[in-house]
Amino acid sequence: LTADKISVPTSAGVIDKLSATNATITGTSFSGASALYDGNFKSGSSYASFGSGSGAGTGGESAYLQVDLKALKRIQDISMWYYCADGRRYYYKVKVSKDGTNWDYLVGDSSTWALSQEVRKLNDSYANTTTVERINSPGMYFRYLRIYGDGNNVNTGNHLYELNVSSQPLSTVIDGNGILTNSITAD
Repeated sequence: LTADKISVPTSAGVIDKLSATNATITGTSFSGASALYDGNFKSGSSYASFGSGSGAGTGGESAYLQVDLKALKRIQDISMWYYCADGRRYYYKVKVSKDGTNWDYLVGDSSTWALSQEVRKLNDSYANTTTVERINSPGMYFRYLRIYGDGNNVNTGNHLYELNVSSQPLSTVIDGNGILTNSITAD
């Protein structure tokens, strides 16, 4: 076998959206899991909160929300909807893992926090809305996702209205590092 990478999705074209049946969500001082996949992106609806941070992008990686997709999956994109009705912006990092032990940065690094998008004022006030951060990761394979929060520019809280992880089931990936699989059947 000389190919650099071979991947075999179990159901080509089938995209899973985050739900209680295909993912387990935990976190630091975490509440509001069902809000993350209820389809309501509007400010004022239910939201999830997880831990607190420095509010300045200078804290450690202690507050996080973790998603276990229950199996290794091919990820298309990740979308996070933050509260921003008062102009707040959130400090965040994103890590992914295939095994829950070894983690790789998808956004940020050990010393750098990303900052969510700024919402423009309209007629001297902020719209009562949320802002979305989209991370395109076509072809990445992982089971676990961690979103770390370090608060925001208004307070130290971490709040998400909605989280979407678009993924495809995975059968087998063979690359130079080994074989990644949910199951292999051989005769």
